[in-house]
Amino acid sequence: MKRYYLTYNYPSCGDVLMIMFDVTASLSHFIRKGDVALLYDGPRLIGVNVFDISTLVKIKCRGVILTPPSILITILNQKFDNEGIDVFLPSFVSGFTVSKVVDKKDDRSITVDLGSCKINVTLNAMDVKLGDLAVIVAPATLLADGTLTKPETNSYRLAVEADIELGTATPNCSLRVNENAIVGSDYFS
Repeated sequence: MKRYYLTYNYPSCGDVLMIMFDVTASLSHFIRKGDVALLYDGPRLIGVNVFDISTLVKIKCRGVILTPPSILITILNQKFDNEGIDVFLPSFVSGFTVSKVVDKKDDRSITVDLGSCKINVTLNAMDVKLGDLAVIVAPATLLADGTLTKPETNSYRLAVEADIELGTATPNCSLRVNENAIVGSDYFS
């Protein structure tokens, strides 16, 4: 399992944390173990739903959880272990990255620094300035509407609010972050 996705949307789905390993697979059956449902496509585990998640941790976000604190992953793994559920979540790797804008070519393209490399990112006519910290969407990333971005390695783009939360009022607004470059930790209490 390379990447998995966490989503939570209380108004739409209730108090359920959804962990998805393969969003392109079709559900063939599920096995319920207490407040955990293991989702399968044939013999292959494609996801886990944790019901009544607020008994473990309070989640305040709606949509895709960009960068969950490592303690959330630890809590989930402990829950699975304590209840004899054969699931282990490795360290979380998000498809969303906070990056600094280091060059702006025109109104359609910018260059961002990902730490190990610099990449060109497509703009959607949004005002982004040199030095801004912005959320970048990597290839094959799950968006809030349940779709995956293109899997090509050069398909990075600037994130918009609608990528992480359904029903946002400003879907063309880019996601800029403050100087500490933390996205998502405010989702938890």
